[in-house]
Amino acid sequence: MKPHYETVGEIKKTNTLSAREETPAYQVALALLESGLHGMPILDSENKVVGKVSELDLLKALMEGRDLEKTPAAEVMRSCPVIIAEGTPLEEVAKYMVQLRLFRIPVVDEENHLVGSVTRHDVLRGWLGGLGLTHEGFWG
Repeated sequence: MKPHYETVGEIKKTNTLSAREETPAYQVALALLESGLHGMPILDSENKVVGKVSELDLLKALMEGRDLEKTPAAEVMRSCPVIIAEGTPLEEVAKYMVQLRLFRIPVVDEENHLVGSVTRHDVLRGWLGGLGLTHEGFWG
């Protein structure tokens, strides 16, 4: 079965959460807890993705005795294995997610600025054509 939508830019990106390198890791942790997400991209001063912070990264920092209120996100982040452009085919995005066991992938525009992240759920929904979802993402 071919994807309903061809590129990741055609589907609604449900996750726009991100933080800057200098954001205290404590604030990143609070944002993740409030959102229910497991990680977020970290941006530099030009809004370009430079890494990601996950719940595991934060737990590791806590186990090392770090004070998350005084630790910038840049000190606990890891590099993102994959960052995709809006024009990336949906099949390619699915391949990355399956092969690398990724839950979400940051999506950038032509200038490499973050426009959001796509999750496995977004890709599955885009592949199947939304399954009755309206453009706003609600059942209609």
